[in-house]
Amino acid sequence: MSGRNQEFLPSSIYYPELDKRGDSLNIPDGELSKKDRDYIVGRFRKDQQPYISYARPATLRYNMGDEFNGIIACSPHFVGIFIKKDPTSEPKKSVIFHIFDISSLRIRRKHKILLFCRLPELDKDHPIVNCRVICSTALMFAQILRRNYLISTCAFDPTRLCDFATSLPDEFPTFYHHLSPSQQYQHTYYAFCSRLTVDYNHEIAEFYHDRIKYEDGVFDFGLLPPELTEEQIIPAILALYYVPYVHGLIVHKRNMPYIARRLAPLISKSKGMRFIHLVQCGIDSGVGEIGNELKKNPRIPLSYYNFSYNNLSGGDGLEPLFQAFKVIRHSVFYLSIGRCNVNNLRTLFEAIANNEVFLDLKYLYFNGNYSPEADCEIFCQHLENLNNKGIHIIKSLGIDGDTKGIVRILQTLEKFPQPIEELSFEGTRMQHDSSEALLHYVKQATTLRILDLSYTLMDPRLISMIVYELSKYERIRDISIKLNGNELNREKLMIVATGFLYSDLNVWTSVSLADNNLTTIELDFLISFLWRMPNLEELDISDNFSRSMADIGPVISKINKDYFKKLKKLRLRGSPRNGGPAHLLYTVLDNLTAYDDLEVLDLSNNNLGELGFQKLSKVIQCNKNLKTLYIDGNAPVSLELENYVLKEIYATESIDFCVFPIYDAMQAARHSQNQEEYFKNRTIVKKMRQQCSREINKHRYAHGLPSKVSFEAVKELGDLVDEIKTSMQKLLKNVEKAVHCGVCKDMGVTLPYLAEKEPIENGGRKEIHEIGNNIKYQTENLKIRIYEEGESHIDDFYLSDPDFLNPEKKKKKPKQDKSDEFNSDSGSGLNLDQIPGDDVNAAMPPQGHHHKPKDEKKPKHKSEKKSSHTHPPESNQEDNPPKPTTPQDDKPPKPSKPSDPGKDDAPKSSSKPSKPSNPQDNDEDSDMPRRKPTKKRARDRKGRVSTSSSSSTSEDLV
Repeated sequence: MSGRNQEFLPSSIYYPELDKRGDSLNIPDGELSKKDRDYIVGRFRKDQQPYISYARPATLRYNMGDEFNGIIACSPHFVGIFIKKDPTSEPKKSVIFHIFDISSLRIRRKHKILLFCRLPELDKDHPIVNCRVICSTALMFAQILRRNYLISTCAFDPTRLCDFATSLPDEFPTFYHHLSPSQQYQHTYYAFCSRLTVDYNHEIAEFYHDRIKYEDGVFDFGLLPPELTEEQIIPAILALYYVPYVHGLIVHKRNMPYIARRLAPLISKSKGMRFIHLVQCGIDSGVGEIGNELKKNPRIPLSYYNFSYNNLSGGDGLEPLFQAFKVIRHSVFYLSIGRCNVNNLRTLFEAIANNEVFLDLKYLYFNGNYSPEADCEIFCQHLENLNNKGIHIIKSLGIDGDTKGIVRILQTLEKFPQPIEELSFEGTRMQHDSSEALLHYVKQATTLRILDLSYTLMDPRLISMIVYELSKYERIRDISIKLNGNELNREKLMIVATGFLYSDLNVWTSVSLADNNLTTIELDFLISFLWRMPNLEELDISDNFSRSMADIGPVISKINKDYFKKLKKLRLRGSPRNGGPAHLLYTVLDNLTAYDDLEVLDLSNNNLGELGFQKLSKVIQCNKNLKTLYIDGNAPVSLELENYVLKEIYATESIDFCVFPIYDAMQAARHSQNQEEYFKNRTIVKKMRQQCSREINKHRYAHGLPSKVSFEAVKELGDLVDEIKTSMQKLLKNVEKAVHCGVCKDMGVTLPYLAEKEPIENGGRKEIHEIGNNIKYQTENLKIRIYEEGESHIDDFYLSDPDFLNPEKKKKKPKQDKSDEFNSDSGSGLNLDQIPGDDVNAAMPPQGHHHKPKDEKKPKHKSEKKSSHTHPPESNQEDNPPKPTTPQDDKPPKPSKPSDPGKDDAPKSSSKPSKPSNPQDNDEDSDMPRRKPTKKRARDRKGRVSTSSSSSTSEDLV
């Protein structure tokens, strides 16, 4: 029955203490018929149907209305009320409401309970509706309902839960759920999913469990499945609001325009948040909301803010955030709003100049925005005040403003110098006067090492003059210059090259000319003068070539040991927009095996394919000093091929920064033939990612570096990540984070570290514990404790299918065609309206309205023994955010068509992987598993292999 039905008219709150009427003498008893039970079960959401633990006849009454015969039922997250006038009539659905809609639960007698609810279709300010339930097993219903409610809200604010009162306290002892921290989040997340009519995604529970298991308080949303939508992310964030383990937030280069708005409430509720990094994620609003929440919690220990590469020019933009900066009370060492297209920075400069927390600011980027001279004058006053106080701390500075404003800032830096090592004008429009002021500044700069003039669209003649002047001064040596995205092609390239050729070529150690839309001839010319720089150690010519440039191979093959003798850092990213050159880079990969001292290599988005990965593995083997590697976006054909290269990375022990290639891995998983195989491959991807994180962190610890984040971070952030780990160790010191409770079986989810739908019996050692009076909550599963054991290594996972890495051994057999859809029906029989995504409060459990519930104490557990790492401080790392690209929507994976059941593969071979011949392969010594690049392999649920044509590339996911 809806709220508009005449039998269900809302009235004022009904207080049971005022009820003077006697109870009904009609106390229904007995079981439901199979037909009636089937009808009841079919009205609930499909994910709730197998776990309906109570369904009985009852006498019901809404508000002060007349009694009627009916049925009451309970699933993990819903209560259903049905009308059944007499034993022979068909049941009829009255209403099904979520347990979060319950404001109060009262138990007066064993056969009588009172529910106070506010139903979803009613306005949130509407008076609460009372439902009286009378039946012989009403006490059992209340115990089950109480149990489900406490489990579903165990990670929520206890002051916002429903009111509970009973005259039978012995029947409702203090409830101990015995859930691990991961399970507590998992069950609250699941409850929010059902409240918002969103399908539960087990990978989110696994993601949270990884944070707890490895004592990692940094939540990188880029590690979540790429196809998740905003509606699917919302319940995951809602369940984070009151957990104490969120200390850092990262979204790096992933299109999530809504993420700032959704994460904002975390800022006002958190006591331990240390940094927030939302870079190039398509945000156009929401940062202002973060500012509003920050004002509510000014003592939050945030010391790092990065919102770079997001278009925040609309609405209030960043103004609320700048206002919040005036009142925050914790020291800030990093602040970046670079390239956000903000037109008013006055409030920001006022906050920096007047709030003492910014006296420790080492990294400040406001380039790529706009501010008039009058506003820039406020920042200049700040620089003067720093000098007067003897504070010389700024290491990196990104500048913007009108021409007079930029000139004024540069003149102030000359008069009141700071130890600036990096000066960035990226995205800033530089005119003649500001360029002249820059020339004048660099002449006296003693600490400058990096000058970034990317995306300034400066006159090439001015760039040429700056290049020439930079090389003239003895105090400026080992210079890095970035000229990306300035359209330096045709005659512009000739002008800039002239400046380099007339300069002292010995001083240049790093040159970046990425994304300048160069032709093959122009690239040939560029390389021909770059190799004349004898001390060049870093070269970036990314995004200048594509697969359409068929004649590019001989040109880029000049990147070799003969031409670039001291090369240590090479960036050859392909462009996601037009695809990488694929096989055209094979010669370069062969050339790189001649180096033995490469430190940084970026080959992402080049679609290298199978043969390219074979060559890449040899590059890794030859360069024993390789430290940083980017390989995502290279279409490795299969998960086993990607895992092979990752193992080469782990074996080096030198690589201490490598972002897991999530897009390539997810694309390989998309090649699954059916739902079962898809989930199996997703589990493999998860375990590969976990192992990558562990192995890279082992390398970092061995080198005296802090834990890894998903971007090249400044040293101070690395130290902060280590502090977060120490805080997590303290928080989890007395928590049994690896001991889980079997009550999850009653709630319809598996353990957070198992694959979805995997039985909890596979979770590890099991023990049965006594639970005392908690047996009254109608579940034996509360006694079960599962002890999570060991690490989740990918090699161990593959043991269940020993031929997975040896595809030639596998034999295809006839298989049944499955037509499973990845997105199952979420249950259409409910009388629940879809809750708007923006109305977050609608998803919250309503607060109690009568009596504040007594605190329920949890039993203490023995502290778990665990080892801790002590890591020395990290060495310097550059923070060089990539240029923004056009975000593309992630599409959910779809299974390929099943193979023909009548076809068989070749018979099994020996246990060792065979080496099929490949006309393109000149590497005779390679022992990598190989297949034809035009085929993809997949396994059905019995491990059989089939092949089908594949033409998809990494562009599908990037």
